Amino acid sequence: MPTQTIPSYKDLLQFDIEELRSLNRTVVDVIKIKRDAEGREKSRQINVGDEITITSPRMIGQKFEVMKINSKKAVCKNKETGVQYNVPFNMIVTK
Repeated sequence: MPTQTIPSYKDLLQFDIEELRSLNRTVVDVIKIKRDAEGREKSRQINVGDEITITSPRMIGQKFEVMKINSKKAVCKNKETGVQYNVPFNMIVTK
């Protein structure tokens, strides 16, 4: 990993708007790449029929079953209510 220093707030104030936009685009692109990689890894860890939980404040304490695995999300059914949700892989926690 290259050793580069992250610009301080004072340094960022010296950038013009276009440089800040370019920096922002680069950071957003890197975040998307890392999220996609984490999602692909998570999709390999879960299987149809697995019991999972979801990291959403609305879903705390509820158990779900994986019904289908899509490219970016999984279809998960609430074990109590039977309601199905499309859940991004980064929100899935396996047991």
